[in-house]
Amino acid sequence: NIIHWLLRREIVDVIVHDISVVTLFLSSENVDKGDLVYIEVVVANEGTEDEVFNVITYYGEKIVGLKRDVLLEAGRNLTLTFTWDTADVSPGNYTIKAEASVVSGETDIEDNAKVYGMIKVNLKMPWWLMSSFWLILIGVIVFTFVFMFAIILDRRLSEKYEASSLSNSIRV
Repeated sequence: NIIHWLLRREIVDVIVHDISVVTLFLSSENVDKGDLVYIEVVVANEGTEDEVFNVITYYGEKIVGLKRDVLLEAGRNLTLTFTWDTADVSPGNYTIKAEASVVSGETDIEDNAKVYGMIKVNLKMPWWLMSSFWLILIGVIVFTFVFMFAIILDRRLSEKYEASSLSNSIRV
């Protein structure tokens, strides 16, 4: 009976739909307002079927970018790059998140998102407030005053010398 059962056994294909956000990487964790941040997201198709899905990246609750209709073959990984322009972002700390949409028939959805932690966006100082600007400006001012003082001192000494030479020539 057991041999008969083994011979009649049918092979059943199990179909699995499973997309995962594997890694999330930032080009920098500390940027000035106006800088570009490159966000790399590695997604994987851990299922048995080719899948089409979307990937969204966020800073806080706001969207950085969206990649639509990403096609990924079963068992493969793909790296997606998003560019975040921080020009219109208020200075502060932000959580970065990447999220892959749930595909039809997917049951393991806990790995469809990954959070990076904090990135700090700093207020970019205007060029005229930077310390190097002030050091150069102070150096130019000091140099100018020293130069002007030397010119004035030279003229006064020249006038005294000329006056004394003139008085000596009149006495003779």
